[in-house]
Amino acid sequence: MQAAQLNNEWRVNSVEVPLFSASESIYAFIEPELWPEWNAELSSHIDELDIVNLFNATQFSAIKNGPVVVNLLSSQVLLDVCIKKMSATHCGALFHTDIETNRSALMYSLRNALVVKKGRGEVFLRYYDSRGLLPLVASMSNEERRDYFSPINKITWFSKAWLSVSVFAPIAPSFSDYQWSITEQHFASMQSILTQW
Repeated sequence: MQAAQLNNEWRVNSVEVPLFSASESIYAFIEPELWPEWNAELSSHIDELDIVNLFNATQFSAIKNGPVVVNLLSSQVLLDVCIKKMSATHCGALFHTDIETNRSALMYSLRNALVVKKGRGEVFLRYYDSRGLLPLVASMSNEERRDYFSPINKITWFSKAWLSVSVFAPIAPSFSDYQWSITEQHFASMQSILTQW
């Protein structure tokens, strides 16, 4: 069976493994339901983990065992543990920001992105799910990526291979209330991408 190929129109790249850059911070989005021992495995390599529960201060805060955001603190060991686990289990993704990014602004934006417009209503979007990231980001225009994921500048995840998507420099101010509108065209594009990948 031949391996799936990335379509150039998707604007997604294959990478050997995620790497640190001196100018960025990497945040691991982890789904505890899929990696129950994440805290013990990561904590054994560092004195204190920098952890934020993604659903805190949102309408989803009552959901137990929701996704967590772990600042990897430029620790190669923590990154290696995440790479190993994420390569074997679809338990999360890596979100890269500029090293100067304000954590409060980052969490505000990430929590705001959980709900998107669909027609006259709103829907919950698990944008951090590695199984759905390829069709999600590939269905978006560069401008939609920039506005939706601000202040993220790159996302790396495992889906048959390590994939990476760059997000252009955000123009939205910190603490932006931007809400992406997902359309039937986006859904059709996502379905098409899933059948190709």
